[in-house]
Amino acid sequence: MLEETHDNSQVEFSKVQFWAENRVGIIALDNGTDNGMDVELLSELLGALSIAVNDSTINAIVITGTETVFSTGVDICESCFESAEKYRDILNIGHSIATTLLSIRKPVISVVNGPAFDAGLELILLSDFVLSRNEVTVGFPGIWYNLPHFIGTPGIFSAIYGRDYLKMLSNKAFKIEESGIVTRFLPEETLMKSVMETVPELPLYYGKFKGEIFNNLRTSIDFERYDNLAVSLAPKMNELKSYINELKK
Repeated sequence: MLEETHDNSQVEFSKVQFWAENRVGIIALDNGTDNGMDVELLSELLGALSIAVNDSTINAIVITGTETVFSTGVDICESCFESAEKYRDILNIGHSIATTLLSIRKPVISVVNGPAFDAGLELILLSDFVLSRNEVTVGFPGIWYNLPHFIGTPGIFSAIYGRDYLKMLSNKAFKIEESGIVTRFLPEETLMKSVMETVPELPLYYGKFKGEIFNNLRTSIDFERYDNLAVSLAPKMNELKSYINELKK
């Protein structure tokens, strides 16, 4: 039986589902078969995080995906990168999400229900705990097409994961078992039920890395560096999207 914990525990979004259950705020990315991250989804994710942070009846935050995909990352289309302004919007919101995740004084748990690429994997790496089903493909294929990180920065991930982060970059894709980031593997057929049983067993502490890394987070984005890159990315997006679709099969 679900426990209603707050008047705001169930809020209507269009590309994110959010509800509270047994003192856990659950955020589920819900944007088609890829759970692609466009400006609207990222804005709603930031809004849901804000609600969960400010609700005193929520002790922990779970982030997952709907269907069988966590997220394939930023919604890849040429129009997303046709202007520097659109590119800046995505970078700004992604930066705000990273800042929020690193400053939350509640544990954030990513539940990997399916493939996670690029910004999807970045979101997972900024969590305190990772619960996952077996045999999930993850990776940073976008890096091989000059797509930068949109949530977090290489400096942040290097500080948290060290050589393990460099290893992740060395392959376009890999099984999540090879990453060493998973706190616990759970059965696919009862994934969310097992998650709700597991969360109370996790230490409710304020992040293994959050304090120090948050203090070192960039407070601004070097937009000049990225403006020209935004336009040059557009022709490569269809090729990257085709590659990701193959990985999902």
